[in-house]
Amino acid sequence: MKKTSIVITLTTFAVAACILFAFAAAHRSVADARESARPSASQTGAEVLCSAARETDGAAIAKIPLLTVTGEAEYSAAADGAAFYGSVTAIAGTAAEAEKRCGELAAEAAEAFAPFGSAHEQSRSSGGYAGEYRAYRYYRFETDGIGSVEEARGALTDAGVNIPGSCEYSVGNEAECRTEALSLALENARKAAAGLGGGRLVRVEQQYCYADGYGDGEVTFRASVKATFVAPPREKGRPPKEPRDGDKSVGETEYENDGNVYIVKNIVG
Repeated sequence: MKKTSIVITLTTFAVAACILFAFAAAHRSVADARESARPSASQTGAEVLCSAARETDGAAIAKIPLLTVTGEAEYSAAADGAAFYGSVTAIAGTAAEAEKRCGELAAEAAEAFAPFGSAHEQSRSSGGYAGEYRAYRYYRFETDGIGSVEEARGALTDAGVNIPGSCEYSVGNEAECRTEALSLALENARKAAAGLGGGRLVRVEQQYCYADGYGDGEVTFRASVKATFVAPPREKGRPPKEPRDGDKSVGETEYENDGNVYIVKNIVG
């Protein structure tokens, strides 16, 4: 009887030791994941946006709260080119005559614009009825620089080109400008997340990035990214702190903690 009691007691201690060991290992796993989730000084916006976001291991951060932030930015660059959108129209008694005359007008317009740049046909259309047919050709006229934009417009107008809007400015290094705008948007997202206690970047996705070339001799690139960071744990059911007077809102944050999701403002003090 005594021998049996000793065996049972030793078995009980062995099971308890295994449970404690497993608990300690799990605790270290979560702690290691949080340690690895700290911001990396070498990680830049260009790296994330050009080579895709490096996602932290999903299993490692499964129980760590996440902070999703929207970052927006603008980047302006001096234009080195411009373009006009215009059309020529011909009216004749037959469809063939209208098409022929429209082609002649288009050639005259391209010749008049040649000292300033090149003409690129975009599309054609025609229509009408017996005795009155119309033919249209639509062009994009691209200048070689921006020093003679008004002279170029005048030459096109004198050649009979209809130009309904203003010129659209452009830059030769558009790809670099877009990357710069996206990098600034990500940096703004980082600042917003840091103000809310955010840690390492988990993933980022581009929401939009477009060029606005209708400024005064410059092109503005507007970008927005949605970035998710590791956030410090909060008490269950407790939403993030409310903004203070004087803080500036830069978007909205979706904060997820223990299955609860909160929408708060991204604050930059």
